[in-house]
Amino acid sequence: MDYGKDSYTTAAQVQTYLDRTLDANEIAILEYVIPAASRWIDRALGTNFDDAKNNGRGLEQKHFSGGNREISIKHCQGITLVQSLNPYDLSVWYTYTSPLEYTAEPFDLPVKTSLRMKMNEFTGSNLMWPGYGDPDLVGVTAYFTEFDYVNNCYPKDIVALCNYASAVWLQDNQNAEPIQREQVEGHMVIKRIDDLMASDPMLTRLLQSREEVWLEEM
Repeated sequence: MDYGKDSYTTAAQVQTYLDRTLDANEIAILEYVIPAASRWIDRALGTNFDDAKNNGRGLEQKHFSGGNREISIKHCQGITLVQSLNPYDLSVWYTYTSPLEYTAEPFDLPVKTSLRMKMNEFTGSNLMWPGYGDPDLVGVTAYFTEFDYVNNCYPKDIVALCNYASAVWLQDNQNAEPIQREQVEGHMVIKRIDDLMASDPMLTRLLQSREEVWLEEM
């Protein structure tokens, strides 16, 4: 799975959150802590919140299983193409049109989590099942992010979550050994951060609250 590129807060915002002045060492540490906390949030929620339109990530095509009238997709915005694909070479069998053939839902929210056909199912060539029982694949081209483009900012609850996660790390490691870093999945992360974040009950509640919002809206 890929993750966002942006960091969801800054050292200045963490300082404001803690309501105290950070020393030079803490500010230097946050250079690594904040990106790591941001990527931890992405992994924990299975999505990301970066400004994909403007940070170089841009439009992407991701693939989902078809064969149903409604299919779940990764949270995204600005869908430009929905296509039935050959699962072996990803050639295009069929391009669906909206709103004639399908709708992206939730209908009244910018971030979409599913596609619903008005008739039939998401399948293969000419709306028929691919030959010989081949698996069907739906390609969705969109901005795969939950960035708030209406207000041009990261979602406020994600900023708060990143502030809290970064502050927890600072407080937990005030007397720890020097930072150790390792390269994981193309991102610089701090050793122990996943265990630390996953064990914090407040972070767990904050994550659950965001998931509950989505359940209510769907």
